[in-house]
Amino acid sequence: MKITEVEAFQIETQRYYGHISGRVIVKVHVDDGPVGLGEANDPIANLNLIDIPPKL
Repeated sequence: MKITEVEAFQIETQRYYGHISGRVIVKVHVDDGPVGLGEANDPIANLNLIDIPPKL
């Protein structure tokens, strides 16, 4: 199993008390088929996605 691609999607969600919370959804592709999903939230999600390489 080898990672072939990593995608990152930056989103914002509103909490019930009105605060906007940054999140990053990460999608990891591997060469034999499975796709993994992950999530990072405050304060990690405030990273600049330009710093994440588009492909490995």
